[in-house]
Amino acid sequence: MQPDFTSSPAQLAFPELCQEQGKIVIGAFDGGDLSSDACLLPISVIDRELGLSEQLCGGLLEKRQSSKVQHSLLELVRSRIGAIAMGYPDCNDLNFLRGDLIFRLFAGRKLEEGD
Repeated sequence: MQPDFTSSPAQLAFPELCQEQGKIVIGAFDGGDLSSDACLLPISVIDRELGLSEQLCGGLLEKRQSSKVQHSLLELVRSRIGAIAMGYPDCNDLNFLRGDLIFRLFAGRKLEEGD
């Protein structure tokens, strides 16, 4: 699915990113929740349509104890891919980025969930 370029000249809608949460993501220039990494939105659409992160996770062994797992392997892989794509090469950057709604969306986390 492609972004809706007809939304308005000052907005760009990404309706498929939060369908399961009943929300629509709109890129706009009027304030609100801000992120300097909005380029991650189209990357997220491409990743989900092609299933790239899922394929990568399919090749990894999950050896963690499920009772101690807080983030799924898919969330961890997407977080890492998103950070690298946006120029944050170190894993320690994710501690800072976890509060960014765009990164939370890219990782597949619910917007209302805590960091």
